[in-house]
Amino acid sequence: MHLKTLFLWIRAQLLNYNVFIPDDTDSEPNHITQSIKYQLYATRLYVLLLVITLYILFFATLTDQQTRLNIVSNVNSALFDKLRADYDETLSCPCSTNLIPYDTFVSNTITFHPICSSYFVSREWIDFLYLSDIFKYFMMDFRATASYQFQLLAALCLFSMQTISQTKNNIASEQFFSVDLLSEQEVQAKIQTNIDLIRSGILAQVNLHFDFLQIFARSNSFITALNTNTFIVDWRQRSGITTIEDVLHIIFMKYIDLDASSSSNLVSTCDLINGIVVPSGFLSFAAENGLYDIIYRQYWPTYPPDFEPDISALVDGFFSGCTPLDGILQSTFDCLYNLTCLQVLADYFPDLSRIDLHSISLNSSSNQTHLPMSERFRNLFVEQWSTDINYSKYFTACASKSCTYTEIIQINYSYTITLFISLYGGLSILLRTLSSGSIKISIKGGCRSDRLRATSVSITMLLRRFGTWLKQLNLFKSAKNRTPTDIHYQEFSRRVYLILLASMRPLF
Repeated sequence: MHLKTLFLWIRAQLLNYNVFIPDDTDSEPNHITQSIKYQLYATRLYVLLLVITLYILFFATLTDQQTRLNIVSNVNSALFDKLRADYDETLSCPCSTNLIPYDTFVSNTITFHPICSSYFVSREWIDFLYLSDIFKYFMMDFRATASYQFQLLAALCLFSMQTISQTKNNIASEQFFSVDLLSEQEVQAKIQTNIDLIRSGILAQVNLHFDFLQIFARSNSFITALNTNTFIVDWRQRSGITTIEDVLHIIFMKYIDLDASSSSNLVSTCDLINGIVVPSGFLSFAAENGLYDIIYRQYWPTYPPDFEPDISALVDGFFSGCTPLDGILQSTFDCLYNLTCLQVLADYFPDLSRIDLHSISLNSSSNQTHLPMSERFRNLFVEQWSTDINYSKYFTACASKSCTYTEIIQINYSYTITLFISLYGGLSILLRTLSSGSIKISIKGGCRSDRLRATSVSITMLLRRFGTWLKQLNLFKSAKNRTPTDIHYQEFSRRVYLILLASMRPLF
């Protein structure tokens, strides 16, 4: 029963709550009743606006993060890592030196394929493979091209190592641009990206030039001195042949494709084909410089049934083609990893008996053992390129003297409450005026619509009414204290309150 009574009392207080107490009590009862009704409407509007405004201000204060700029001097690596972990987004440590040479803190270790540092690219090995009578061997015979293939291999290895050495020097002369002190991960990422870009540019440039030279040589039908893509026939030395003109003839080697789909594709000359190779080995016979050899040595690898050469032994991983370069580019050098295969070479190249073949064979644990040389050369024989970055040297070279970072300050609730208290008086005046004016305007607007007429109020009359309202404004009204003396004290208190409110504004 008491709860119900309390509830009814609270409800009555809320329904009759009125912040707009009338200034005169001598008016007619009907007028007072109508005025109180409008004042209750204005009070409810005022309370609603006050609640909404306070909620907006409170929410804005909570979401408005206060920040503070901090400066730290004498920064070392450990302190920088801690600041980086805590204030990564706002941390800034300007470097005293913005351009730092790579060779100050970057080193590159490059590992080439072992064949480029092996005995197989030495002058002695190449000379041991040279035979004075190589022209009597057919193009598929390893003896015809062995010495020259290894000469090409040695030249390509030397070119690759010199190019990489120059690239390494160019990288060392690069400048690392660093406005702010960077973390170790950021430095490594930037350095590695730049080195990869330089490497890819060099490789693309070398491969482009190399491909161009191959196309240029093939399109101009350059002739090798080894009779592998052409051979010259001097008919003047054939005294027994009287029906053939006394001239020199250049004959292009003809590749016989036994798997061709049509007879038109069966034969292709070396000036038209591109990079076709066959396994290289040792043929059981050599050319005797007779008419038979002139007719049939122009065909390769076979021309059945008249020309079917017998290969007594193959050289694993080596190939023969129209030129020694075609053969060496497709070679995988498997024989150089196999002691048994090397011993077979010694049977056909007598000078190899002077060498300890076991000591010069390559280690088969090398990466990419069975890749053709063309793939290795496109990477300039580089098997591993490791970049080591000394971060402590970079940190010293950057020489950052101080760091700055922004820290978010926790919300000061006492400041928020003080701010609300200071703003309440101004908000109360503003919202009371707005609520009361809105109700009066709506009432007058209704009367005007009923009378279907419009009136205009001059600016002077509005200012005059506003001045009169301001003089009659009483923020300390009380229904019990309505004597002239009480009203005088209330007006005096109003003036003191407004003066204090205006003086407190600069503090905030």
